[in-house]
Amino acid sequence: MLDELMRELKSQADPLADKALADYQQASPAVRALLEQGMRQGVLATDGLPESFRRLLQDCEAAVLSVPSKEIDLAMQPYTWIGPTWLSIALGPGSLAHTYSDPLIAAVLMRTGNLLSQTVSRRLLETQLWKISVIKPGGMSVGRAGYINTLQVRLLHARVRATLLQRDWSSPDGQQAVPIDQWQMLRTWLDFTVVPFEAFDRIGLTLNHEQTQRLYDAWRVVGHLLGIDPTLLSKVTDHAVALELLDVVDARLPKPDESSRVLTQAMLVALGNRLAPIFKLPVDVSMMLMESLCRLFHGDEFADRLGMQSNWTRALIPMMADANRFRMRRMAEDPAYRESIQAQSLKAFDAIEAGLPDATVYQEMAKSLTMPELPRVESGDVG
Repeated sequence: MLDELMRELKSQADPLADKALADYQQASPAVRALLEQGMRQGVLATDGLPESFRRLLQDCEAAVLSVPSKEIDLAMQPYTWIGPTWLSIALGPGSLAHTYSDPLIAAVLMRTGNLLSQTVSRRLLETQLWKISVIKPGGMSVGRAGYINTLQVRLLHARVRATLLQRDWSSPDGQQAVPIDQWQMLRTWLDFTVVPFEAFDRIGLTLNHEQTQRLYDAWRVVGHLLGIDPTLLSKVTDHAVALELLDVVDARLPKPDESSRVLTQAMLVALGNRLAPIFKLPVDVSMMLMESLCRLFHGDEFADRLGMQSNWTRALIPMMADANRFRMRRMAEDPAYRESIQAQSLKAFDAIEAGLPDATVYQEMAKSLTMPELPRVESGDVG
């Protein structure tokens, strides 16, 4: 049944966002400003919205209001126990490595340039900032940062889709008629749910069934805001179904190609550089550790296809996992300790957000009329 549903949705895009973007590009600056006003203040507080803007925002607001804000905050709370360092690892060697292994997504990134500014490191940081805005308390309420950033990412996807189609888009496998279609959007959503949940378990940050179930409920709201068909999202009733669905999606994809290898290696290098001081490791050892973690999360065959070498740092991971298990157990048993860790994480999230002095690309592109011509990433540009 899942396989049949995926066939129906392949090469379907995001009609609400695509129409809103088309009207946005034709509108006057005053009318364009209404879209951002509607994101920040809500549909009812914004007069004069074009119909396509209104339909997009009404759909998003209905999705957010379908789950009480307190329930979303409760669902996202385990991220504050895990903390920014391990969230970065689950994002990089976990989520993004899996995303980049799809040569169709890698082709989109390579053909549009580095999308999230000049370096893969910047893309990693901006993805992290988006996720932080989503998981912080109240972040997914209408007008708050997570809600706004998610809609801006959705419009960025629509902008990329339109730009590539204007350039006579063709996918590497010659089959995908539309870039960033429902198939790819769902796979990316699974990269932020089932992939990190599995990664957490492998590094000693296991979440129980109730916590995982609440997270899927919250991420379905996020997925709706990103433009994924609600029918697809409704099928993901629990972690077992998510694993099955990811297998269905992955089984239909071509093997990783050179673009996948370039992007993944560059991302691991960037994260290794960033985390070396935190782990108190030499930079080269930290980079090797990122490869070992990627191999742990996805398996040897996956890592081999992406050109990763097996190395001795894998021996460090069991000790790290044991330390994480102890920390999670202590938080479960000691409310004061748990509250302290949560406060530290929220403070760290604020510092990460404050550390980016300029706007993210999805924020900038949401305000611009055209997608800038960014330099492509070539294999010689990273490392």
